Order: sequence, then structure tokens, then C-alpha cells
Amino acid sequence: MMHYSLKTFENLKKSIQRREGLLPFDFLGRTLAYNPYVPRALVSDLARDGKIAKKCFNYPAFSYERLSFVIDLDSEFIMVDFRTTYEENILGAGDFDCLTQLRRYSQKFIIHNDIFLNEYQILESCIYGSDCIVLDAEILGKDLASMCEFAIRLALIPIVKITSLKNLKSAIFAKAQVFYITQDFSNLIASVPNSKIILCDLPSDVSELDEKSSYGVDMFFVQALD
Repeated sequence: MMHYSLKTFENLKKSIQRREGLLPFDFLGRTLAYNPYVPRALVSDLARDGKIAKKCFNYPAFSYERLSFVIDLDSEFIMVDFRTTYEENILGAGDFDCLTQLRRYSQKFIIHNDIFLNEYQILESCIYGSDCIVLDAEILGKDLASMCEFAIRLALIPIVKITSLKNLKSAIFAKAQVFYITQDFSNLIASVPNSKIILCDLPSDVSELDEKSSYGVDMFFVQALD
């Protein structure tokens, strides 16, 4: 589980305030009528279609110069991770352009991994071209259900990150269909309803996917290396 510093949250909140100051929520919402990047993924696209789990490469927020590398990654899904960027930076709207670039030049489904705190960020993610977003049940707490509902209204797929049985119950209550288990996997998986889709990080001791390593998992997140 990633633990965030106080500096990360300070920069994150300043980043959101800056973007909302330039483009308020209501005005941003009106741009949906002209948005060319409607979310494309279905929940079923995340489910494995055989005995072996799918792979999704996880790549940090990137510059335009790295776009061709990301496009060439052998995966139907790409997860773009912005979480570590807040430790040193206060992001502006332009820092999310890599999502739009990936959407414009690739057919890959995009998972936006971020520290989502409010609906404004979800609306932005939809407009930038994401197909799915990762919501952290531990951080959102009682707001998880409303955040999932808002994402679904925009046709985004909310992927709920869980680290405990308490998180799992919250995700089920929020009617989430896709769970990202990042901790205590063996114990939590037994409690997940069979109808749900399960994602997790590829274990460090697994070099090649097979039926045994894929047990209970629909998709593994794999760290992409340059």
C-alpha cells in the first residue's frame, strides 16, 4: 500500500484549487457536450477471457517524447499513474495531456490512477480521455459510493482499491464491479463475490502467467520498464 506524505496532499489540494479556479466545475461540465473522447471500456473488458489473467502495464505520467514507448507496450490496457507526481509538484491542467495523447494515438483502454478526492477530478479524467479510474476506498471513506456513482454517470468504470475487509464492504455497498486488491490478497479474495472482477499487482516472484498464478485474478498490473 502506498502511504502519502502531508506534502503530497498539500500539493494535490493546491493543484485541484488551481485548476478549478481557471475552469470551474459547471463550465467544465458543459464541455462534455463537445468531448470527442467518450469512455469506451465495458466492465467485461476487464474480465479475463480464458484461464490466464490479462496484463495491464502501469506507467507513470509521461511526456510526449515517451508516447511511442507507451503505445508499443503489449497490453490492451495502460494504467497511467500520477500519484507520485504530487510529492514535488503542483499540477496544472496541461500535466494531464498525456492521457489525451494516449487516447488520440492509441486504441488502448486507459486507466487513470490518481489520488481522487472529489468529482471535479473525475470529470476532468473523463474529458482527458480516460476509460477507467482508480478510487481508493481508504481515502474516500463515506464518499466512496457517491464518487463511484458519479463516475458511472460519466460512463467511466470505477476501479475500487481495497486493502482490508472494511474497504471491501464499502466497495460492495458502493455497487462497485471491479476491485483492485493491493494488500492481504489471499484473505480478501475469499470474501469477494464471484460476480466481481479482481485486479492486483503482479507478485514479484511471478515471471510468467499461468493458470496457477492467475487463480482468482482477472488482470495483473505490471510495472513497465523503459
